[in-house]
Amino acid sequence: MPKLRNKDGLTNFVCDKIREEILEKRFLPGAPLSEIPLGKKLGTSRTPVREALRMLSKEGLVRLIPGRGAFVTEISVEDIKEIYEIRRALETIAFQSAAKRIPDETLDEIASFWRDLRVKVESGARFDKKIIADGDRALHMRIIGYASNQRIREILLSLQSQIGRMQLLALFSLKDTLNTISQHEEIIACMRNRDEEQIRKVLYNHIVLSEGYILSNFMNA
Repeated sequence: MPKLRNKDGLTNFVCDKIREEILEKRFLPGAPLSEIPLGKKLGTSRTPVREALRMLSKEGLVRLIPGRGAFVTEISVEDIKEIYEIRRALETIAFQSAAKRIPDETLDEIASFWRDLRVKVESGARFDKKIIADGDRALHMRIIGYASNQRIREILLSLQSQIGRMQLLALFSLKDTLNTISQHEEIIACMRNRDEEQIRKVLYNHIVLSEGYILSNFMNA
């Protein structure tokens, strides 16, 4: 574990590591999160673990039950529908306003990831499919960062752990990698054209499809 000089830095490090374990499904929904074993695993005392679990409870990834401890939050159909309802409503607004502000250079950087991924897929090269979820999350977060409405940005940022969890679920449900690459390329093209109405339509459809992938897999599990 890297040396961290202050309490906040250590707590944030522990929080990041536990969050990663949850998002990567190494800690499954409903699993207990005990302070002592986590502290031993991460090479720290119980205090930063306790603080990290409190932080993650605010993100919706951990449930704290008095007298029983901390548990990985379980995911329900209602959770999925609520998150995606928020995304449909707020991300479309965020992307439309970001279209006026995001530099072409930033869009070039985002586009290069999806272009390189397309080359890998079409060539049959092996790669860790987790990078699709990472790329999806990066695209959404970078564009949202240019939204003009600060409150919408803050709401979406506060939900990023939960949204990231859904994006990984969508990845596990994904059957056509080239199709999802095409969806992201279309979003980038609309952003380049600064076409706000087309951005709304394309992004809305992208989010609806993502929700559909998850719900189909979730209900058939």
